[in-house]
Amino acid sequence: MTVTQQTDHTVQGILIPAAEPVPPEEPVRRRGVLGAVIRSPKGAAGVGMLLLVVAGAVIAAWVAPHTATATDGPPLTGPTASYWLGTDNLGRDMLVRIAVGIRVSLLVSIGATLLAAVLGGLSGLLAGFVRGRFDSVVMRWWDVVLAFPSIILAIAVAAVLGAGVWTAVIAIAVVGMPSFARLARSSTLSERTLDYVAADLAAGASRVGVLVRSVLPNVAGPLVVYFTISVPHAIVLEASLSYLGLGQQPPTPSLGGMISAGQQYMAQAPHFIVFPSIALFLIIVSILLIGQRLSDALDPSRRYRMARRSGRTR
Repeated sequence: MTVTQQTDHTVQGILIPAAEPVPPEEPVRRRGVLGAVIRSPKGAAGVGMLLLVVAGAVIAAWVAPHTATATDGPPLTGPTASYWLGTDNLGRDMLVRIAVGIRVSLLVSIGATLLAAVLGGLSGLLAGFVRGRFDSVVMRWWDVVLAFPSIILAIAVAAVLGAGVWTAVIAIAVVGMPSFARLARSSTLSERTLDYVAADLAAGASRVGVLVRSVLPNVAGPLVVYFTISVPHAIVLEASLSYLGLGQQPPTPSLGGMISAGQQYMAQAPHFIVFPSIALFLIIVSILLIGQRLSDALDPSRRYRMARRSGRTR
């Protein structure tokens, strides 16, 4: 390797020192989305909090000496060596019931949001790509559904179908479908005007093939971010339905049901309502932190601004 030697020189009697060579700028490393989420303080806090809650729920239900429906303990007892989080009004172990309630809340909310993302996103994707009368009919229908407040619509659907866990899944999914449809449609409208779509169609590719292989991968990113953001809202709806007696039915515990049952014992046994509320709060906050950081990681403009602030770019 040859090295060019630079020496001092004189201009009009003034000594000009040789300029120091400037090192080449290091390329910005591309990190995975998961790595970007974990390396962020907010993302790491959200992931750690969620793992802690989920692991605690799994371990507590596995190692606890009592079951979620056993009524062999003293009613409304505070935390003790035998009952770490106390007992409820029927003498059931609050720790085990909260652990089962966390699993029910996560399964129902994630399942309902996934159903809303698939059905709503698919309808918006087709509406934005096909356009015409199909677009008008589908989106006007979702506009009608979106006009109702989410909790009122969920209660109405649950009242029609009857109380139960599957009713809660369907009700929450119906509430979430319009937002996924509108997001998928707007993203599809932006993608279908780009040159690569016209080039694929001109090359003889079928409309279904272009939609699946070219448009869908570019639309999936915003839908994934919105999915993460929508799960906390689904958890709140599930807890609300259980609180009103329209979700998970006794004796299977749910966080909303425990909060509803514990409100009349707030003065006598505050742990009855405090511990389920804390568990619900931790789940919602952790997923919101993950969703916020995931949105930053998948947005190129935000990634660049964050890199500028951290000094990784010039």
